Amino acid sequence: MHGNMHPTTSGKALIIEDTRNADVELTKRGYKCERITHCELLSSTGTEYTGKLLRGDYSLLWISTPASWYARARKDKTTIHWRRIQNWIHK
Repeated sequence: MHGNMHPTTSGKALIIEDTRNADVELTKRGYKCERITHCELLSSTGTEYTGKLLRGDYSLLWISTPASWYARARKDKTTIHWRRIQNWIHK
């Protein structure tokens, strides 16, 4: 794990990952984690999480690259997917 993560820090984390790696590690470090997959990112669930990010519900946003680059399989959704991720990082 990289970044400015401290073992004594706790809070709420939003995790976008297809496999449960960060979710497990961040939970061990005291974070309450909400995890969605890259497919869920484009669903109505993803829209709900955008609202939570705007409200400041999370102290950490963790984004892992899609497993097997599945999100790139449908070209019509690729741009939307990466725009939403870019928007979340900006927020």
